Amino acid sequence: MTLQNIRTFCHRSIWMILMIVVVLIALAANTKFLQNIYQYVGLPLTIICGLLAAGGIWAITYCVKHDKWMVPLLKSWGRWLAARPLFVTIAVVSFSILVRGLWLYTFQINQFESDFEAYFERAVSYAAGIYSVDDYSALFPHVFGFSYVLGAVMKLAGTTMLVSQLFNVVLYILSIVLLWVLFPAARYPGRYLFCLFVISLWPSFIYFNTFANTEYMFIFCFLLFLLVLKAAFKGAFTAPLPKMAALTALLLLIAAFSNFVRPIGSILVIIFILAVLLSPGPWRLIQRGVLLLTGLVIYVGLSSLLNGFVSDHIQLQAAKMPIGFNVFVGTNPDMQGEDLGLWNAGDSQALGLVYNELGDAQAAHDVMLDRSWERLRHWFGSGQGVFFLANKIKTAWGTDGWALQLIDAHMASYSKDAGAHQLYNKLHFKLLGLGDLLYTIFLTAAACVLFVKLKRCGFKPGGMVPLAAALFLIGTFLMLLLVESAPRYHVPGFIALLLAIAGPPDETKTSKPQQA
Repeated sequence: MTLQNIRTFCHRSIWMILMIVVVLIALAANTKFLQNIYQYVGLPLTIICGLLAAGGIWAITYCVKHDKWMVPLLKSWGRWLAARPLFVTIAVVSFSILVRGLWLYTFQINQFESDFEAYFERAVSYAAGIYSVDDYSALFPHVFGFSYVLGAVMKLAGTTMLVSQLFNVVLYILSIVLLWVLFPAARYPGRYLFCLFVISLWPSFIYFNTFANTEYMFIFCFLLFLLVLKAAFKGAFTAPLPKMAALTALLLLIAAFSNFVRPIGSILVIIFILAVLLSPGPWRLIQRGVLLLTGLVIYVGLSSLLNGFVSDHIQLQAAKMPIGFNVFVGTNPDMQGEDLGLWNAGDSQALGLVYNELGDAQAAHDVMLDRSWERLRHWFGSGQGVFFLANKIKTAWGTDGWALQLIDAHMASYSKDAGAHQLYNKLHFKLLGLGDLLYTIFLTAAACVLFVKLKRCGFKPGGMVPLAAALFLIGTFLMLLLVESAPRYHVPGFIALLLAIAGPPDETKTSKPQQA
């Protein structure tokens, strides 16, 4: 077996695994949707929702099968739009900003007792130059990471809640700019516009603009990482060594910063390793090994610098691998059914006791990780392994209504007026139903798309962007099987799935622009 055959086999295996992952996610989402839809909208609208779902799945699958990324019933409009991607981008982004603004103005809430409150309050302190002993940031350094960046923004623009919300809008706009370059829009207008519409108008993304959250910043970092990865491996290792070294250093810098903001950034390092090994080109294995080693040294060094930076400011040694508690929560045998894997006060108190006893954040996480193995042995030793995995998938991927649930839980505590609260109560279940309908349509259609691609071309080696996005989704899926599984954690994975099915197919000069 030649090296090229090995690479082809690996590519196809990745896409096969991705298809299995997406099918499992789609099954979880459809199961939960069917459980809730009658409660949301009643029987007549349930039937209509089913018909809409079938039509949506057919439309998306048809588009992919014929490599046309516009709705088939609007072919002439599709060609018109594809010929004017910049105009469409400005129009869609403007409309998206308007909708986000109306949502924020109508439904104002506080950040309440949550991660979002922690991000916001720390950002306000950092903007004022106040850094104090912070046990929580020592245990979870990413809390400091995002808050520090938001604090820098607040130092320039003010420390109101509106600033954090507008910062989310700015990150959204910057992400669209990266998306434009990533494809590029002029070469693959249909695919680009498909992604543009989804990212700009997806309901949960608009609702989530309310909170000071890390997801928007991580999505920006993820798209930037894909853009640099595409540039680094576009020449199939034919670029000069200094250029490859510079792009590699930039890649690992983005990965280290991403992990500084959201702990799943470590998946980007795995993508880098596989990209070096699986990319075609004249470089020999020893040359690739040197590049890998250089990249890993850069990543470890940058991560250590960032960890030291956090430790200096919070006046405590921050944990270097803060995964123990997340696995401990994610494997709690007392949390049954659809609650499996969610944060809970009991496990949080257990971490606090261990940390108070040891006085070392990383040591506390190590203890919690050791205890997690006992919980895993419970699940699989008692024959409940399938139940455990199925419900972890349902918890993390079963619904897209996480933002609405958070808003609903605290609307009464800080609504603009009684009328806004009453309006939200009327809309809550309808918005949940609509959002989960779109979510199940997209996931089911994505599974069909992957099946069509597998049947048509066997997933031959293609574009670096779709492959990297597929790897990220697989990594996120596997990680959420073990760690804390709050539904909002699937947001970057959703973006990765979008890019895996619609990303630019390749980066060669001979490839033809796709049809609209």
